[in-house]
Amino acid sequence: MEHANTEALQRDLVLQNMKRVYRYQSAHQVRSVRRRSGKTRFIKDTDWERGVLWTCVSAAWQATQDKEYLNGVLNYTLHTGFRTGPNARFADDHVCAQAYLAISPLFEQSEILEPTIKAFDIMLNDPKTRA
Repeated sequence: MEHANTEALQRDLVLQNMKRVYRYQSAHQVRSVRRRSGKTRFIKDTDWERGVLWTCVSAAWQATQDKEYLNGVLNYTLHTGFRTGPNARFADDHVCAQAYLAISPLFEQSEILEPTIKAFDIMLNDPKTRA
């Protein structure tokens, strides 16, 4: 019996910490980074930094069904329009699609994933190899 209580406490502690980290990260998103060259790069919503964050938030929603996570990802898609980044053959610009895939079943509109499908079709239909 004591073991079950310990597991429940640990689970609750993990869920509390997940929520605490989510709230901090979503409220304190980095707007820019300084490159080694000294130049500033401003982060777009479809850049890998955002894609990783929101992909993890969508995974948290899938694991917990917590609406706060879902609402965060839905808000993210309002900023991106379910689009990938501008560079068709640059993996960093595709990371955000993972967050979209997690929530796409909630919509009865298959066209929401069209930008993602088009981004990957470019590579599938015209693969490039290194010489």
